[in-house]
Amino acid sequence: MKRKIADSNYKKIENAIEKYIGMRMRVRRNLLGISQLEMAEMLHVSFQQVQKYEKGNNRISGSRFWQLSRILNVPVSYFFDGIELYLNAQGFDVIEYSQDCFFDSDEYHIISKPSDKHFALRELVDSYSQIKNKSVAEGLLNVIKQMATADMEKTEKEAEKTKSAKPKRKLQKKK
Repeated sequence: MKRKIADSNYKKIENAIEKYIGMRMRVRRNLLGISQLEMAEMLHVSFQQVQKYEKGNNRISGSRFWQLSRILNVPVSYFFDGIELYLNAQGFDVIEYSQDCFFDSDEYHIISKPSDKHFALRELVDSYSQIKNKSVAEGLLNVIKQMATADMEKTEKEAEKTKSAKPKRKLQKKK
Protein backbone atom coordinates (compact mmCIF):
# COMPACT_ATOMS: atom_id res chain seq x y z
CA MET A 1 0.00 0.00 0.00
CA LYS A 2 1.31 3.42 -0.90
CA ARG A 3 1.26 6.01 1.86
CA LYS A 4 -0.65 9.22 1.35
CA ILE A 5 1.39 11.06 3.98
CA ALA A 6 5.12 11.70 3.44
CA ASP A 7 7.52 9.79 5.71
CA SER A 8 8.81 13.06 7.21
CA ASN A 9 5.27 13.89 8.36
CA TYR A 10 4.96 10.46 9.99
CA LYS A 11 8.06 11.25 12.03
CA LYS A 12 6.57 14.61 13.07
CA ILE A 13 3.31 12.98 14.13
CA GLU A 14 5.15 10.25 16.04
CA ASN A 15 7.27 12.86 17.85
CA ALA A 16 4.12 14.79 18.77
CA ILE A 17 2.59 11.59 20.14
CA GLU A 18 5.69 10.91 22.29
CA LYS A 19 5.55 14.48 23.64
CA TYR A 20 1.86 14.14 24.48
CA ILE A 21 2.42 10.86 26.33
CA GLY A 22 5.30 12.44 28.26
CA MET A 23 3.15 15.43 29.13
CA ARG A 24 0.39 13.14 30.46
CA MET A 25 3.00 11.27 32.53
CA ARG A 26 4.36 14.53 34.00
CA VAL A 27 0.87 15.92 34.78
CA ARG A 28 -0.17 12.76 36.63
CA ARG A 29 3.17 12.49 38.48
CA ASN A 30 2.89 16.11 39.62
CA LEU A 31 -0.75 15.63 40.61
CA LEU A 32 0.31 12.78 42.90
CA GLY A 33 3.24 14.80 44.29
CA ILE A 34 5.89 12.36 43.07
CA SER A 35 9.28 13.86 42.17
CA GLN A 36 11.22 12.80 39.10
CA LEU A 37 13.79 11.17 41.38
CA GLU A 38 11.12 9.19 43.24
CA MET A 39 9.59 8.14 39.92
CA ALA A 40 13.00 7.06 38.66
CA GLU A 41 13.56 4.92 41.75
CA MET A 42 10.16 3.24 41.33
CA LEU A 43 10.90 2.55 37.65
CA HIS A 44 14.51 1.46 38.38
CA VAL A 45 15.89 4.01 35.90
CA SER A 46 17.85 7.27 36.24
CA PHE A 47 15.97 10.51 36.80
CA GLN A 48 17.40 11.65 33.43
CA GLN A 49 15.49 8.78 31.82
CA VAL A 50 12.28 10.04 33.46
CA GLN A 51 13.06 13.50 32.07
CA LYS A 52 13.52 12.02 28.59
CA TYR A 53 10.18 10.19 28.86
CA GLU A 54 8.42 13.36 29.99
CA LYS A 55 9.93 15.47 27.21
CA GLY A 56 9.03 12.85 24.63
CA ASN A 57 12.67 12.28 23.68
CA ASN A 58 12.56 8.55 24.49
CA ARG A 59 9.77 6.15 23.65
CA ILE A 60 8.03 4.20 26.36
CA SER A 61 7.73 0.43 25.90
CA GLY A 62 4.56 -1.55 26.50
CA SER A 63 5.89 -3.05 29.74
CA ARG A 64 6.93 0.42 30.94
CA PHE A 65 3.40 1.71 30.21
CA TRP A 66 2.03 -1.08 32.38
CA GLN A 67 4.51 -0.21 35.15
CA LEU A 68 3.68 3.51 34.91
CA SER A 69 -0.04 2.80 35.04
CA ARG A 70 0.44 0.91 38.32
CA ILE A 71 2.66 3.60 39.86
CA LEU A 72 0.42 6.48 38.76
CA ASN A 73 -2.79 4.55 39.50
CA VAL A 74 -4.32 5.06 36.05
CA PRO A 75 -5.26 2.72 33.21
CA VAL A 76 -2.75 2.50 30.37
CA SER A 77 -5.31 4.26 28.17
CA TYR A 78 -4.86 7.39 30.35
CA PHE A 79 -1.65 8.21 28.46
CA PHE A 80 -3.57 8.34 25.17
CA ASP A 81 -6.79 10.02 26.33
CA GLY A 82 -7.32 13.25 24.42
CA ILE A 83 -4.47 12.61 21.99
CA GLU A 84 -6.64 13.31 18.94
CA LEU A 85 -7.49 16.78 20.24
CA TYR A 86 -3.83 17.48 20.95
CA LEU A 87 -2.70 16.32 17.51
CA ASN A 88 -5.44 18.34 15.80
CA ALA A 89 -4.35 21.41 17.80
CA GLN A 90 -0.78 20.79 16.59
CA GLY A 91 -2.08 20.91 13.01
CA PHE A 92 -2.03 17.20 12.19
CA ASP A 93 -4.82 15.52 10.25
CA VAL A 94 -5.59 12.64 12.61
CA ILE A 95 -8.19 11.04 10.35
CA GLU A 96 -5.84 10.97 7.36
CA TYR A 97 -3.01 9.63 9.53
CA SER A 98 -5.26 6.92 10.99
CA GLN A 99 -6.55 5.87 7.59
CA ASP A 100 -3.04 5.81 6.16
CA CYS A 101 -1.96 3.38 8.88
CA PHE A 102 -4.24 0.64 7.52
CA PHE A 103 -4.25 -1.35 4.31
CA ASP A 104 -6.85 -0.54 1.70
CA SER A 105 -9.25 -3.24 2.74
CA ASP A 106 -12.84 -3.58 3.85
CA GLU A 107 -11.55 -5.52 6.88
CA TYR A 108 -10.40 -2.32 8.55
CA HIS A 109 -12.78 0.37 9.68
CA ILE A 110 -11.73 3.71 11.11
CA ILE A 111 -13.86 4.86 14.02
CA SER A 112 -15.36 8.23 13.23
CA LYS A 113 -13.92 11.32 14.83
CA PRO A 114 -15.17 11.85 18.39
CA SER A 115 -17.52 14.79 18.86
CA ASP A 116 -16.45 18.25 20.00
CA LYS A 117 -18.36 17.65 23.23
CA HIS A 118 -16.26 14.51 23.84
CA PHE A 119 -13.04 16.51 23.40
CA ALA A 120 -14.36 19.31 25.59
CA LEU A 121 -15.16 16.82 28.34
CA ARG A 122 -11.63 15.40 28.23
CA GLU A 123 -10.17 18.90 28.29
CA LEU A 124 -12.41 19.83 31.23
CA VAL A 125 -11.36 16.75 33.21
CA ASP A 126 -7.67 17.30 32.44
CA SER A 127 -7.86 20.96 33.45
CA TYR A 128 -9.87 20.18 36.59
CA SER A 129 -7.33 17.55 37.66
CA GLN A 130 -4.59 20.19 37.55
CA ILE A 131 -6.27 22.41 40.15
CA LYS A 132 -4.24 22.11 43.35
CA ASN A 133 -6.43 24.17 45.71
CA LYS A 134 -9.19 21.92 47.07
CA SER A 135 -11.63 24.77 47.78
CA VAL A 136 -11.19 26.14 44.23
CA ALA A 137 -11.85 22.66 42.78
CA GLU A 138 -14.95 22.19 44.95
CA GLY A 139 -16.21 25.67 44.06
CA LEU A 140 -15.79 25.00 40.36
CA LEU A 141 -17.58 21.68 40.67
CA ASN A 142 -20.50 23.38 42.44
CA VAL A 143 -20.73 26.05 39.73
CA ILE A 144 -20.81 23.36 37.02
CA LYS A 145 -23.52 21.44 38.89
CA GLN A 146 -25.61 24.60 39.28
CA MET A 147 -25.24 25.41 35.59
CA ALA A 148 -26.21 21.86 34.61
CA THR A 149 -29.28 21.98 36.87
CA ALA A 150 -30.34 25.36 35.48
CA ASP A 151 -29.86 24.12 31.91
CA MET A 152 -31.91 20.97 32.61
CA GLU A 153 -34.73 23.00 34.17
CA LYS A 154 -34.73 25.39 31.19
CA THR A 155 -34.83 22.48 28.75
CA GLU A 156 -37.72 20.87 30.65
CA LYS A 157 -39.70 24.15 30.66
CA GLU A 158 -39.14 24.57 26.92
CA ALA A 159 -40.31 20.99 26.34
CA GLU A 160 -43.46 21.66 28.40
CA LYS A 161 -44.16 24.84 26.41
CA THR A 162 -43.80 22.91 23.17
CA LYS A 163 -46.25 20.27 24.37
CA SER A 164 -48.81 22.82 25.53
CA ALA A 165 -48.41 24.94 22.40
CA LYS A 166 -49.66 22.18 20.12
CA PRO A 167 -52.87 23.36 18.49
CA LYS A 168 -55.98 21.59 19.70
CA ARG A 169 -58.49 20.48 17.15
CA LYS A 170 -61.82 22.16 17.44
CA LEU A 171 -64.82 19.96 17.33
CA GLN A 172 -67.29 20.98 14.71
CA LYS A 173 -70.94 20.31 15.01
CA LYS A 174 -72.41 18.03 12.45
CA LYS A 175 -75.12 19.55 10.37
